[in-house]
Amino acid sequence: MFDCASVCANLKSRYKKSQNKFGMAALGPILIGTQFAAAASVAAGVKPLKVTILVSAAMVIWAAAIAWVVVALGISVFEG
Repeated sequence: MFDCASVCANLKSRYKKSQNKFGMAALGPILIGTQFAAAASVAAGVKPLKVTILVSAAMVIWAAAIAWVVVALGISVFEG
């Protein structure tokens, strides 16, 4: 029979496990650096190809977000 509580607990467990594995690769470029994030993710059990893709995507996303904030705030590095 279908048991909602056990299914929800299983999904929650899988979500936490994936966050522990993949969260470091996604947040690494802004928090601790890409090399440490990649090493921590591989040590947590994520396959190196997935880590490479995740860290690369995270770098692009973080760079775009930071550039957008800088432009939105009108910060200029090259003005004298």
